[in-house]
Amino acid sequence: MAACFEGSPLRTPVISDRIGAASAVKMGYAAYTKGTTALLTAILGMVEKEGVRAELAQQWGETFTEQTVHRVCANTAKAWRFVGEMQEIAATFRGAGLPGGFHEAAAEVFERLEAFKDHAEPPAIEAVLEALLKDD
Repeated sequence: MAACFEGSPLRTPVISDRIGAASAVKMGYAAYTKGTTALLTAILGMVEKEGVRAELAQQWGETFTEQTVHRVCANTAKAWRFVGEMQEIAATFRGAGLPGGFHEAAAEVFERLEAFKDHAEPPAIEAVLEALLKDD
């Protein structure tokens, strides 16, 4: 297949002769990028619920806190799309003999943000946390 695109602007590297290798790379990449977004979202929800979000922000520092809040809020409009992907990643982890529970939980975090589906502008962090904690 890669030969079909030779000489074109489309890069099609062959990473392995093993079927499924490219999918495994994609799953690993999304497990990290979207999975950590879900984890950070859940962390912010937990510290909000416990009334210590400002104290965690102090521990994280201003730059990391701002980056995290931006990342969490910026992903809300498409979070609903990540639900199925997190479930697929969980199954991939289980297929590799690893626990899939983290990404099952990530799916639930993203599911709780469905109200922001396709919003043009990112919501304020307070609105995100309210939606996240509504089901607790």
